[in-house]
Amino acid sequence: MVFTVTKCTEANKVVFAAATFQDRALTWWNSQVATSGIKVVTRKTWAEMKVMMTEEFCTPEEIQRMESDLWNIRVKEMDISTYTT
Repeated sequence: MVFTVTKCTEANKVVFAAATFQDRALTWWNSQVATSGIKVVTRKTWAEMKVMMTEEFCTPEEIQRMESDLWNIRVKEMDISTYTT
């Protein structure tokens, strides 16, 4: 949603997201920059960045729980407009 509202291009998503990091995420990002260099890390695609962040910040158990939650979503009524509003 933020990328859409700000009209952030695909090429700028990694830099945009990194500019919002704080605390542990910022420390992690700075270590990525220090290790690989700013040009390398900012050339990552958004898909690659999401994988990196997931690997760093989500335990396998948390990922499994989120996947399970997603698979177990139930629509309470058959009326899709009620469900989506």
